[in-house]
Order: sequence, then C-alpha cells, then structure tokens
Amino acid sequence: STSLDAMLAQQKYSSDAIFLSEHQTDGYGRFDRQWHSPFGKNIYLTMLEVIDLDISKISGLSLSVAVSIAKVIEKMGLNPEIKWPNDIYINDKKVCGIIINAFAELNGKVKVFIGIGLNVN
Repeated sequence: STSLDAMLAQQKYSSDAIFLSEHQTDGYGRFDRQWHSPFGKNIYLTMLEVIDLDISKISGLSLSVAVSIAKVIEKMGLNPEIKWPNDIYINDKKVCGIIINAFAELNGKVKVFIGIGLNVN
C-alpha cells in the first residue's frame, strides 16, 4: 500500500512528501480491511505531513480530510455523503476511503500519513 511504502521510507523525509501508485497489492483500510486496488482504475496516494503540533490535537483529521474531498466532489456536480469517520459514498456506493497513521517523534514533531483511496471508475 502507499501508506506502508510511505512509512517504510519515512526516515528519508524530514518534510512533506506524496506517495502515488497505479495499483496496490496490499491496500488496507480501518481494522486492516482489504482495499481492492486494481491497476490503473483509481487513485491511490499517501501524503506525509510533518507537523509541529501535539499528537493529541489531530484527532479530527480523518473527518477534516473527508470533508475536503467531499467538497471537491461536490464541485464536480455529484452528491457525496460522508460516513463518519473516514468514508465517502455516492449513491450508496463507497467511492473513497481515508486512513490516518501518526507517529510522534522525540523532537516534538509528528509525522502524519494521510492515505486516500479514491474510486474514479
């Protein structure tokens, strides 16, 4: 998955980065549920954000990301619905899943991995 790749590569990055993939062989969601990730059909990405903030302050991040994605989808003339805390549906079909992983570092910074799987077909 892009999230696992990003977490494995994190030591190389002291600032923000984006990891994209045309497919995933090990995509996952909450509770380690499998995320079907066929080649060239959807958008799979993980954003690494290095932030200077207490890790306890990011508890609503998944919902904030979902709201941001839903707003973009609305601009395309569609009617997305957010299933709290991390899924987006259109016409009762899941079109997006979001997974957040965060790790506090000894220097006070937090590395946040924002994984997004977006079904576009």
